[in-house]
Amino acid sequence: GQGGIPATMPDGHESLAKMVASIERGFKSDEPHDAIMHVREIVRGIYRGHVSEDLASLFIKSSLTKCVMSMLKCRDLDEDSCEAIGETTELVLRIAVNYLQEGHIEVIDAVNRIFAESLPFYEAGGKDGVETDCSATEDSQSGAEGSEPEAPSAMLADRGGAPSGQITSAFDGLSPVYVHNVQVFHEAGGFAALLDCIRTTDPHPPNLATLRFLLRPFLRVKE
Repeated sequence: GQGGIPATMPDGHESLAKMVASIERGFKSDEPHDAIMHVREIVRGIYRGHVSEDLASLFIKSSLTKCVMSMLKCRDLDEDSCEAIGETTELVLRIAVNYLQEGHIEVIDAVNRIFAESLPFYEAGGKDGVETDCSATEDSQSGAEGSEPEAPSAMLADRGGAPSGQITSAFDGLSPVYVHNVQVFHEAGGFAALLDCIRTTDPHPPNLATLRFLLRPFLRVKE
C-alpha cells in the first residue's frame, strides 16, 4: 500500500513493533488510508483469535488507544476509510467488553476515546443528522462485507446474556456512528461489566483513582 504496511498479523514482539511504527508513520502522513486499514486488520485478528493472547494484550496496552485516537482525528476520508474506522471501533468495543469481564481495565482508555463525540470523524458524520460518507458506516460495522463478525476466540468467548433494550439518553444531533457505538457497547454488556469492576472486592475494592477511571465511559455518554 501507499504506506508500505504489510497486510499480515504480527507473529512476535519485533514484528508487532515494526507494524505499529509503520502505522504511526502512516497517520502522520497526508494519506492515512493504509494505516487505518492495517489497524482494522490487527483489531480483526485480535477479535477472531488470529493474534496470540500475549501479543493482543501487548497491543491493547501499548498501542490500541493511540491508534483509535489517530483514526478518529482523521479528516476528509474516503468511503473505504470511513467504513474501516466504523468497523474497527465496533470491534474494539466488543473486545473491550470481554476484557472488562475478565477484569482487565486497561481497555477503558480506548473506550473513552471512542466515546469522545467531538472528534473529527464524528463531526464529519453530520451532527444535524445529514449523512456524509463518514456517517454511512453502520452497516459495515457488523463485519467484513456486511457479514456478522467471525466468532471470537476462546479468550474472547461470550460470557452470557447481554442487556437488551435501546439507549434512551438524548443523543439528538450526534453522529449516527457515535450513537451506534454506544448502543453496541451497551448491548454487549459493556456498562454492566464496568459496574461489576466497580463492585469487585477481589482481590480488593478499587481505589479512588481506579473508580474515577471506571466511571469515565458513563460520563462520556452522559447517560
